[in-house]
Amino acid sequence: MRTSVSESLLDVENIKRKIAGQYVLKGISFKLYDGDILGIIGPNGSGKTTLLSILSNLITNYEGLIKKRNSFNIGTLIDSPTFYDHLTVKENIKLVAHIKKISDWNCHTLLEIVGIDEAIDKKYSQLSLGMKQRLGIAASLLGNPPLIILDEPTNGLDPAGVSDLRDIIRHINSMGVSIIITSHMLSEVSQACNKILILYQGISLFFGSINDLFSSVGPVFKLSGNTSSRFFKKLSKMPFLKSYLQKKDYSIVEIDGKYSAEDVDKWIINNLSSGYSVVEHTLILEDVFLLIIKRFELNYAQTKMASLD
Repeated sequence: MRTSVSESLLDVENIKRKIAGQYVLKGISFKLYDGDILGIIGPNGSGKTTLLSILSNLITNYEGLIKKRNSFNIGTLIDSPTFYDHLTVKENIKLVAHIKKISDWNCHTLLEIVGIDEAIDKKYSQLSLGMKQRLGIAASLLGNPPLIILDEPTNGLDPAGVSDLRDIIRHINSMGVSIIITSHMLSEVSQACNKILILYQGISLFFGSINDLFSSVGPVFKLSGNTSSRFFKKLSKMPFLKSYLQKKDYSIVEIDGKYSAEDVDKWIINNLSSGYSVVEHTLILEDVFLLIIKRFELNYAQTKMASLD
């Protein structure tokens, strides 16, 4: 993946989208440069597909600005690939090229890029799910776009298929194509992407590099002991608490950087009870993602309570 400090490839500025009087996107902004792979993550209903539809020009009624260097077209694979079962792979690609009015392309080259050139004469109905996903990616590359959008490309694939698709994405990126991906598989996002955008309830909670994402959380500790709902109700009153996660046999606690594990331990002894152990915890992307969302929810609740006082 290559990044550049030169002119951005895509500049998204304060994008908002209103449906039935309610904003479903609330001021989304980010920049992409040549060689970037951006992973957009968020729970269902966070606005991911709406944002992709706006970027793909499928939705035109929105607020804000989208600036594309040299006004290029974006290649897209949104939702599941839609092709005709009775047509061959080659015939389906030709049809998409005709609809997009693209004449300068090579079917064999496109299919070779995604690793299904040997299936060129197979009917679409004969393809596996993974091959159908690859054909959709091949169609998104028609016209040599500098940026493609892939919405949940690993959906329904087995681990081998996910690994193969990751390699294809890296290969396409090595050809100079920037990529935007959405996925519920956070481990895949962390392996494939150099930038992350976290959406929650239409709000951008984070945009930046993977390293910056991990650096934005902490200090974090693993808390073992009785972690009942009553415990968390009391824990939420810890003055230096920033976020927490409730796991099956333990909890993860994020605190203000001015404090330490000793401060957490002392507060628990003074305000709860003994019988808890507090140790440093190594985070994975899923933990970071959930901690950032919980932090937002806690801040929102505190702000709402303060407004009622």
